[in-house]
Amino acid sequence: MVASAGGADSPPGWLYNLRADADVEVQVGRRRTPAVATVIGHDDPDFPRVWKLVNDGNAGRYDAYQQRTRRPIPVIALTPASNP
Repeated sequence: MVASAGGADSPPGWLYNLRADADVEVQVGRRRTPAVATVIGHDDPDFPRVWKLVNDGNAGRYDAYQQRTRRPIPVIALTPASNP
């Protein structure tokens, strides 16, 4: 996931929720899967690789969004939650 908000100067509201509680639920169709969200910011050594993946997969759209704002746009990785 990319917290781009279309290049707005303020991040999307859901990013604040993820930072407050990383436990999320992902729904695809009718299937719901618990997951853990990890914010990958510009200071993360893996950021350039992950950014390239999401940007290339979206025809360069995220580079265009980043050019619209001085706010660093983070990427969010979702990993399946482990079962208790």
